[in-house]
Amino acid sequence: NELTKMLNIEEIIDKYPSQCSGGQQQRAAIARALINEPKIIFADEPTGNLDSLNARELMEYFVKINEEKHTTIIMVTHDSFVASYSKKVYYMKDGHLDLSIDRHTKSQDDYYKEIVKVTTQMHL
Repeated sequence: NELTKMLNIEEIIDKYPSQCSGGQQQRAAIARALINEPKIIFADEPTGNLDSLNARELMEYFVKINEEKHTTIIMVTHDSFVASYSKKVYYMKDGHLDLSIDRHTKSQDDYYKEIVKVTTQMHL
């Protein structure tokens, strides 16, 4: 019950996946992943099929889970905005770690700008 409240999926608890929106399905998948209180979650492009509103909500849930449940989240994404919710970004190139940047005390907006700048420079 705590997870359904936290993830705002109380109203879909008795529905089939086909009866739920993409955002609801993603949140149900997160609840399924969290039910056993894991210490770590691996997420591969978790916002890939979501619109911007649902993507933002999902990332806010991840922040909440990280802070309140002390769960480590390792996420793969190509989206700079999604990456800006993290505490640290690692860049990979040709299968190897190329560089990393830390959020430290930067605002999310400043961190996002830094991520975009680094990403753009890597692609030049």
